[in-house]
Amino acid sequence: MIPNEIIEQIKDSNDIVDVISDYVSLKKAGASYKALCPFHQEKTPSFMVSSQKQIFHCFGCGVGGNVFSFIQKMENINFIESVKLLAKRAGITINEYKSEYKSSEKEKILAINRVALEYFREQFFKNEKPGKYLKLRGITEEAVEEFKLGYAPEGNGLYLRLKEKKFSDDIILKSWLCRKIESENTFIDNFRERLIFPIFNIFSEPIAFGGRVFDDSLPKYINSADTPVFMKGRNLYNLNNAKKYSEEFLVLVEGYMDAIRLFSEGIKNVVATLGTALTEDQAKILKRYTSKVVILYDMDEAGRKSAIRAGDIGFKIGLEILIAHYNGAKDPDDFIKVNGISAMKKVINESIPFIDYKIDFYKKQGDINNTYYKEKILNQMVELIASVDNLVLINDSVKKVAKLLSLDTSIVEKYLNKKNKNLNKKNVGADITGDLKLQKRAIDMAERAIVQCALISLGSINQDLILKHIYNRMKMADIDYKKFNNKIFIEILSSIEKYYIAKEKNILNKIQLDYIENEEIINLISKLLSEEEKEIYKSDKNKTTKIIQVINDCVDRIEKEKLSKEVKLLQSKIEEAEKINDYESISNFLKEKQKLVKLIKKRGDDIE
Repeated sequence: MIPNEIIEQIKDSNDIVDVISDYVSLKKAGASYKALCPFHQEKTPSFMVSSQKQIFHCFGCGVGGNVFSFIQKMENINFIESVKLLAKRAGITINEYKSEYKSSEKEKILAINRVALEYFREQFFKNEKPGKYLKLRGITEEAVEEFKLGYAPEGNGLYLRLKEKKFSDDIILKSWLCRKIESENTFIDNFRERLIFPIFNIFSEPIAFGGRVFDDSLPKYINSADTPVFMKGRNLYNLNNAKKYSEEFLVLVEGYMDAIRLFSEGIKNVVATLGTALTEDQAKILKRYTSKVVILYDMDEAGRKSAIRAGDIGFKIGLEILIAHYNGAKDPDDFIKVNGISAMKKVINESIPFIDYKIDFYKKQGDINNTYYKEKILNQMVELIASVDNLVLINDSVKKVAKLLSLDTSIVEKYLNKKNKNLNKKNVGADITGDLKLQKRAIDMAERAIVQCALISLGSINQDLILKHIYNRMKMADIDYKKFNNKIFIEILSSIEKYYIAKEKNILNKIQLDYIENEEIINLISKLLSEEEKEIYKSDKNKTTKIIQVINDCVDRIEKEKLSKEVKLLQSKIEEAEKINDYESISNFLKEKQKLVKLIKKRGDDIE
């Protein structure tokens, strides 16, 4: 197995803030960072990242953990795969440990894709056809290298190459790069006589491929089918490059050639969908890297309608959407050929806000002066506005819609209020259910708070003081934490005590490494630590005093519960002894009960 010291080195070499910033736009919030959660849809940031503790946690959906668990969830991979990926990111070699693990299906398919990329690139430079075609399309040699463009010849050359590399037929078929002709019991490549566009993830690993014919034959494009490492609706072409230039906005185009042409002409903040209309998942990915998107689609009827659908999706999840509009060309590539790149940059800079574009689109589809058609447009615009919770955006959108449709603002507001009332009716009762689920028994909360205080103390100046107080206070109250209701709390406190006795320096790091593959424990640790950042102890000037007070209150609560249970048990034994006239046992049980009652009264607690 990979030694803990190597895993620790990889963890230390991948600052969680830097890693998560590759996926999500983080903003400083006190000592931590906040963002919209990448694991569920939300409009108010509840996703927290702590640089000091090297953890993340979402207070909305409850997901949390360390840098490894974040990568596992984002990339949908296992722990070992996340270690390897982060090792590669940090330039750490772990090849010597590779043989000890059975490669997962995903790793095998990624390995196949790497071989395929190498094969397609070789074929590109062995044949004149793809180079001549790209030169005619205005694609530079620099762009060919930047995008790792390739060529797939006829036949089954790729299949033979993969077999040379000892890949099984089963995993080759799962990669979708080849298929079997059952009638002939032979295999052929799926990409044949096509220009190849490798599709990379954000770590520039090849996860899929697209292929284009050199003439007008159909289908013009084919794309890799969904595999364990690739889903069309959850990836964007050129995001691995464009994310470096996405600070102001991203340009969204429809196809590979548009993205390559714009990128090679200096417009580097460009991404493309992958043979599908923009999906909600893709829009969420865009939102991780930017707050503003310029949609630059074809200017035919299909392209305009696609721009409207994409704009709806982006607007609803909170992106600022603008639509680039141009004349005299079918697509961006043609426009650049005719007008030049400066004209295209002007088109992008003069993009139209989505609300304006959508209403203008509707105006061209029907008679805006017709009362019924105008109301139809109004209802559609109100439905769009009602889907967001940005009050400033709602206010501006209402005014804009009223102006563009020549209506009083009050009319638009009435339609919006009516829409919101209908939505509220559908959602009634949802909060009640959620509140009921959050209720916990007091004893569980007391155990939880003790564990939280122990974790919060780790690495602090008063670590020794707080940990000594926790274990001594429980010992004085005759409370054995190994009998806590929650087994995870027992695990964490046992680990802390073990490392504390051994005088380990970084106890929190040791515990995280011990349970690094235990998602439940890692998630709980991140949650308990994150709550300190959110609210607990924040208003108290003397944090240590507050922690000691919390510990005392919780131990008292557990002790009271323990004593109450013992009293009830003794009462039950007394009643059983009375049934058989065992007076000696009754006397002994009564004496024990009186001692407990006296102790409970001395504590100032009530006896049930």
